[in-house]
Amino acid sequence: MDHMDWLSPADVDMEIAALKHALQSGGFVLWRSAARSPWYAANFAQQGFRVDAIAVRRPNTLDPLDRVNMYASFYKATMP
Repeated sequence: MDHMDWLSPADVDMEIAALKHALQSGGFVLWRSAARSPWYAANFAQQGFRVDAIAVRRPNTLDPLDRVNMYASFYKATMP
């Protein structure tokens, strides 16, 4: 889910609410972002998810996060 980078705050909140409704305890959402610290990670936390950074690109390095290597971060949000 990298499309959230381009959504409005209201649209992000609606999508997170829909995900929360669909997931059971222990379910999770994965996303990649063009930002190292995506603004909407806080929106997931506000709706009760535990948010963990799986990988974040370090500045001034060529180390890839994955084989795609076009994102700055990779996150996981888990329902408690």
